[in-house]
Amino acid sequence: MKLKFGDRVEIQWFDIESTSAWTNIERAKKLKPKIYIDIGYYLNEDDRFLRVYNSIDGDKSQVGFTIFPKGTIQKIIKLRKV
Repeated sequence: MKLKFGDRVEIQWFDIESTSAWTNIERAKKLKPKIYIDIGYYLNEDDRFLRVYNSIDGDKSQVGFTIFPKGTIQKIIKLRKV
């Protein structure tokens, strides 16, 4: 999918999961990272990272940036404009 600057996107991504609780090895083998969902506006990307901004202020300036390592991204959905 080809994204353009300002496209509204939903990013589904894996976050690291860890525990310091007492856990047996069989349960630990079944642990999975949690998936999170962020919605923002596409800024740009390179080979390793995808960047979005979260807000646009009254002067049409972009505010609040999130940089996702591409290896954590499960899915990108282009959303329709509101």
